[in-house]
Order: sequence, then structure tokens, then C-alpha cells
Amino acid sequence: MDSVMTMGSLWELRIEEGAVVGGFTNQVAGNLHYPTGTPEDVGANRRGVLQDLGLTRFPLVEAQQVHGNAVHHVTAAGLPGLLRDDGRYLVPQADALVTTEPGIVLSTCHADCVPVFLWVPEGTGIGLAHAGWRGTLADVAGDTVRELAAATNAKPEQMHAAIGPAICAHCYEVGPEVAEAAARLPAAEGFLSKIGDKWHLDLKGINRRQLKQTGLSPGDIEVSELCTHCRPDLFFSYRRLGPGCPEMGAFLALRPD
Repeated sequence: MDSVMTMGSLWELRIEEGAVVGGFTNQVAGNLHYPTGTPEDVGANRRGVLQDLGLTRFPLVEAQQVHGNAVHHVTAAGLPGLLRDDGRYLVPQADALVTTEPGIVLSTCHADCVPVFLWVPEGTGIGLAHAGWRGTLADVAGDTVRELAAATNAKPEQMHAAIGPAICAHCYEVGPEVAEAAARLPAAEGFLSKIGDKWHLDLKGINRRQLKQTGLSPGDIEVSELCTHCRPDLFFSYRRLGPGCPEMGAFLALRPD
């Protein structure tokens, strides 16, 4: 897809197709995660990203991210109910967001978990999901496709998707309880493997398969080969840095006419 490209500067994935604009940041953009940074620093970093996207005058809506599969349809009318005392728009108990309204910026934060971008090329709707292992096994990507289809009346085969940088299978060692849960999921077949005596899980591969299973064309799903754990020069990584590490941001919006 010509609309998805790697970039220098703040971005390791940048999406531009008609009214659809967004991307996935690298370390140059700084920490974009409020719980692990000061409000002043994170706020300044977010403003820098929005300025680079040309979206500074639009509301930024973020998912709380509880490692589930809940998808929230964001509307302008619903924004007052999401407004916190600190001025942020936060969707509680959600790991994925969709909107059909221009001028709303969807956002999630990541430090190994998979960012899944979805859009209808005609600019009628967008979706953004945060997929850790729990969300992946609960099919958050598929649920986001279904919610976007319901919101836009578009069929999945009309949609485009991008899976951004995330931890690779070689780096993503999992315990027996995660391996057992993945082994019970048909979509994970072939994406659970052993390296030595340790189980490893390919989260990007599972999410791509789940998108295909909803009806997206394989040629309309772009998958980044970059691993957040392998590339300390580009990314923060929870597995590498531990609790409290900074995080990158995923952003997606529809520009108004």
C-alpha cells in the first residue's frame, strides 16, 4: 500500500491516504505515556506529535488500555463524558477506538504490544487497537473491524490495515499459562513455537490472521517487521526496560475537508 511508509524523524510508521492520517512514533518523539512520565513532559511530547501531523487544534482521545477487547465508538457528542479534570479525553476500560467523525484524533500507547491501524480508504471511518497477548487472544483486532464495519456500513474487504512495530516472536517469550491459552485458539496455530525449552508467541502474526479472518484482503494489510525489543536505538520496550518504561504512541485521525 502506497499509503503506509516508514519515515525518519518522529515516525517509524506513517499513514496518509486521503483524509486518513496517523502513524507510530519512535524514541525521538519522547515518552507519550502519562503514567510513566510527568504531565508536563508527556503533554509537550504529545503536542509535538500533533503538530507534526497538523492536528494540534483537534481533540486527542486515548484508550485506557486494560488488555482486553472492548471497542469504543468515539463521537463528538460523547466527548464531554470522556473529559477528565486534567483536560484529557480518556475512554475507560477500552483497548480499541473507532470514529467516523473528522477532527477526532484516536491514540494508544505501546512498549511492545501490537498497534493495529484500520481505515476505510474513502475516509468514512478509522479504528485503532492496542493488542497485548490478552487482547490478541480475545480478538481485539477482529472486534475493531466489526465495530468499524457497523459504524460505517463498510465491508471488511473494503478496509485497509497496518500492524505497527511490536515485539517479535523471537523476543516474546511467554509462560506456560499464556502458551496454553494460545494453544486453544485456532487463530494462533503456527504462531506458538518453542525456542529451546521456552515458549514464544508471534503476536503480529496472530493479529494479521485475525484481520484476514474478518474479511480484509491480505494485500491490504501492511505489517511492520520492526521489533520494539530488538531495536533499542529506535524504541522503548517493556521487556527490555521493565516497569515504568516510557512508551511510544499510535495516532490516527480523519482530517476535515
